[in-house]
Amino acid sequence: DQGARLAEPGEFTRRAFLNGRLDLVQAESVADVIAAGSEEALQVAVRQLAGSLSTELTDLEQRLSRQLAALEVELDLLEEEGLSLATSRMTAELESLRDKVNQLLDSYREGRMLVEGLRVVLVGRPNVGKSSLLNALLGRERAIVTEIPGTTRDVVSERLALGGMSVEIADTAGICRPADPVEKLGVARTDEWMQRADMVIMVMDNTQEPTGEDREIYRRLSSRPHLLVVNKKDLPPVVTEQERREFFAPAAVSFVYTAARRNQSDIRELKEKLREMIDREFKKFSGAPMVCHLRHKLLLEDIQGCLERSLRLLAGSRPLLDMVAEELGQARLAFLELTGRRRDEDLLDTIFANFCVGK
Repeated sequence: DQGARLAEPGEFTRRAFLNGRLDLVQAESVADVIAAGSEEALQVAVRQLAGSLSTELTDLEQRLSRQLAALEVELDLLEEEGLSLATSRMTAELESLRDKVNQLLDSYREGRMLVEGLRVVLVGRPNVGKSSLLNALLGRERAIVTEIPGTTRDVVSERLALGGMSVEIADTAGICRPADPVEKLGVARTDEWMQRADMVIMVMDNTQEPTGEDREIYRRLSSRPHLLVVNKKDLPPVVTEQERREFFAPAAVSFVYTAARRNQSDIRELKEKLREMIDREFKKFSGAPMVCHLRHKLLLEDIQGCLERSLRLLAGSRPLLDMVAEELGQARLAFLELTGRRRDEDLLDTIFANFCVGK
């Protein structure tokens, strides 16, 4: 025994953080660099590691601290000399800080997609070919396919690269009136995944007329990016394309036709449609600092709330300055927790437990 031991997950990055070589945001980005599923995700993670987001957060915290220090000095003078405080300058600065925080929060949708990948969900009535379509998109047999309606009872998901982004695509249970408790759970899980989806692919059967269930499914997904796929195009249709369009009126819909188990050219066309939608709807990365983790988002929401409450307190006919100071103090603590200058060992254990061994 020479005193050697196996490295703990994330141990070297954790040492760099504890020794002041990285802040916590930069430390988290090390894992993002390793796990990057696309070129865009890697570029953002490298910028975060270089300190792009950390610099922005530190600047905001310093501006906030200056306002808090000035307020505390003024409070002492008010108490000692009975002076009144002009709040207009402080209000303008806090509004500017709030707007900057809101910009960071607005970047979370894109940031999360880069780190976690896009969530694309296949939905539709039972036995329309969702599982066959998933297998065709993946190029291998991932989901069980049979002619028996309701074969898929739970969500089956897998990742693939599309349009330069990592995409998690999920096959879900068919949406219908459940016939048993297991089917009911499957439909509930489908609803849950549809709510979380960034993009939805609604699948219909070329050999079946559209139904009220199809109309209801479309109503629930129409507000988010989506594609309508008519599967089994190699079989005789029961309605024309025009009749299918009219069924969904007044919505202006278009369809992609596939024969998922027979024709790879259809799948190439579908993938191209998906790439076009990804480019149009999701690739809006400006290079500005971006929030990619839920931890960051939640703390920034706390800061946003503190700033909003401070501004309301300052807007009153008799500003409640003690309470403003308390709110700004809480906002500052949240900034310090973001960058790791306010440490929580349990939080560090949680963050670094997700790293590779060593690293």
